Amino acid sequence: MNYKEIFKISALGLVLLGIIVIDIIAIVAINKVVDVLSDAILGGIIGFVGALIGGAITYFGVSMQLHHRKVENFLLNAQERLNVLSGIMPKYNKYLNRLFVYQYSQQAQKDKVIANEALEETAREFLEEINKQSFEISRALEYKDAKLFNVYLKFLNSKLFLYTHRKDISDSELTAAVEDIRSILGLLKRSNDTLEEKYRKYHKQYTI
Repeated sequence: MNYKEIFKISALGLVLLGIIVIDIIAIVAINKVVDVLSDAILGGIIGFVGALIGGAITYFGVSMQLHHRKVENFLLNAQERLNVLSGIMPKYNKYLNRLFVYQYSQQAQKDKVIANEALEETAREFLEEINKQSFEISRALEYKDAKLFNVYLKFLNSKLFLYTHRKDISDSELTAAVEDIRSILGLLKRSNDTLEEKYRKYHKQYTI
C-alpha cells in the first residue's frame, strides 16, 4: 500500500470521525432541549450514522478494487509492449547513426551529391522497415502516442513518395524527411521510457 492509498484511508477516517462528532454534538444539543431522548430518536440517529459509515466503506472498497483491477490489467500487457519497444530501438538507431554521418561528416560536406543520395536511400530503407512493423508498434504505444506516431509516419511516407523519380531534391527537403525519422524514433524512446517507469512503479507497489 503506497502513501497515496494511506492518505485516502486517513482522509476517509477523518471524514467519518467528523460526521460522528457532529452527530454526538447534535444528540447532546437535542438532549438538552428535549431533556429526555426517546429510544426512537436514538435508534434513528444510530441507524443514520451506521448507514453513512457503511456507504463510505463500500464506496472506498469498490474504488480500491477497480484500481487494483486496472493495475493488474496494465501489468499483464505492459511487459509485452516493453519487449516490442525496447526490441526495435537498437534496430532503428543504426539509421540515426547513418543519417548523422551522411549529414555532418567531413566526407559528406565534400561531396553533397553522394551524401544526399545516401540520405535518401537510408530514409527509404528506414521507412520500408518501420512500415512493416507499424501495426505492432502502434499497439505497443499509449493511445495518444500511437496517434502521433501514425501522423509522423504519414508525413514521412508523403515526403518520400513526392521525392520518387525526382533528381532535384533539395537539402531542405531531405532534412525535413530526416527530421521526421528523428521525431518517430524520439517518440518511441520517450514512450518506452515512460512505460518502463510506470511498469516498475506498479510492479514494486503491488508485488511487495
